Amino acid sequence: DKGFMDSRDLSNVPKERYSNYVKFEKDSIITIPNLSARKTEIIVCHDFKGGYQSGHDLYPNGQYGTESCKPYSLRYPEIVDKFVYFSHHCVTIPPSPWTNYLHRHSIPVLGTLILEHYPHNGELFKKNAKGEFLYVKYLVELCRKFHFEGWLINFETVFGNNSKQVIPFLRELTARVECE
Repeated sequence: DKGFMDSRDLSNVPKERYSNYVKFEKDSIITIPNLSARKTEIIVCHDFKGGYQSGHDLYPNGQYGTESCKPYSLRYPEIVDKFVYFSHHCVTIPPSPWTNYLHRHSIPVLGTLILEHYPHNGELFKKNAKGEFLYVKYLVELCRKFHFEGWLINFETVFGNNSKQVIPFLRELTARVECE
């Protein structure tokens, strides 16, 4: 285990170039659906072999250029309300082909923040001089920069002395993501 947000963990980094994310913004109109109009939600959670599969993430509608790929495609996107790109890395940024494909169908996309199977020393709850959680700022910036709408939070760890910080952290993250 490499620990929390280890910079050597290159599996936390999407495989495509950053320019792929910027291209969609320039070439298309981003349509984010009005979520207040519906009562029942269908959420699709992509957990395909831990995420970031070479070749698989380039073609979310199932059109793969290689015979060795077992396709995973989002069928019937018109009935999906939210999409979670999930992996077992601490921070998972949805790949641009998925984000672009889902936004064309007006589906909000969530990345994943997961803490599992290693001790948590409170780093996630560090605050700046204003009393704001540092990692909230980083997580909101990732949403903005990579054009996705928020986070699925999956905590499978013990927080020990920091357990009272979990709810304030989640409230601040939710408030900041919703106002961006």
